[in-house]
Amino acid sequence: MLMSNVKIYFIYLPNGTNTEKGMVLIMKKSNLITLLFLGFALSSVIIFMTLHGSNTQMKDELTNVTKVRTGFDISNDEPPECNTKEPDTDIPHQTQQTSGSTAAEPQTKEKQTDIHTTISDKPDSNQTVAGDLLFIGDSRTVGLMEYAQIDKADFFCSTGITVFDILKKTVSVPGTGKVTLEELLFNKKYSTICIMLGVNEMGYKFESIVSEYTKLIDFIREREPESKIVISANLHVTKKRSDNDDIYNNKSIDRLNSALSELADSLGIYYINVNPLFDDADGALSADKSSDGTHLYAKYYAEWGKWVLDKTASLIREE
Repeated sequence: MLMSNVKIYFIYLPNGTNTEKGMVLIMKKSNLITLLFLGFALSSVIIFMTLHGSNTQMKDELTNVTKVRTGFDISNDEPPECNTKEPDTDIPHQTQQTSGSTAAEPQTKEKQTDIHTTISDKPDSNQTVAGDLLFIGDSRTVGLMEYAQIDKADFFCSTGITVFDILKKTVSVPGTGKVTLEELLFNKKYSTICIMLGVNEMGYKFESIVSEYTKLIDFIREREPESKIVISANLHVTKKRSDNDDIYNNKSIDRLNSALSELADSLGIYYINVNPLFDDADGALSADKSSDGTHLYAKYYAEWGKWVLDKTASLIREE
């Protein structure tokens, strides 16, 4: 049974063929078959490697395309780690809220971090330490933020902002990021909140301005019941500006400031008036302290900031 599959081959040598020559002939044929076999095997290996390399390249290209389109690597079962760091953003602050050129138009670069304010533990010797204080206001408050060097204070302010739109606005708060006032108050608690709004609202009915101011105060009180709220009087404009402007004039500003003072009394909050610090003999903003008749020169904001902090602290101590 074991021999049934065995085949015996006979090699025929023509008559007269030398046995030795016959063996050489057999070896030559054997070598030729071997070479043919090796050539076939080598060709197969080359074809296989070429096809395998092509498939690998195609897979890599497909992987790269998938990464670009989806952000995921198909060669890895795990999705890539999300980058939650917010990019740095350049925020221009213009210190103009009415017509005319500004004393300065600086630009600041604000780093977007999480909602909690990052505060330096070692303030500059030129900085005034404010504690957990929040300033809310328009372009003049932007000036305080830029030049007053008040350390450890937050500023929710923007050029042109009003009591009519402040609760809808998203503002870039240095050290915090772009937030609404509600988001800011939800994530931070302040001992004192100082507000100066109203000059951009000139031209509206005074009743509507006071009404919106009241809504803003109620909004803040609901979210910061322990905070001391301070309304700051609006700065005067220069006499030249006042005499030539039917809307933005000192008579209208004084009327609004009086209404805000009465509002503060009725709500049991604080009211401060910095105008005597910068007014001339006519009760207008001194012309030598402003280039556009509306905004202070940069060097006077530090004086204003120190006055606000001292006055606010004095009022709270007297309580």
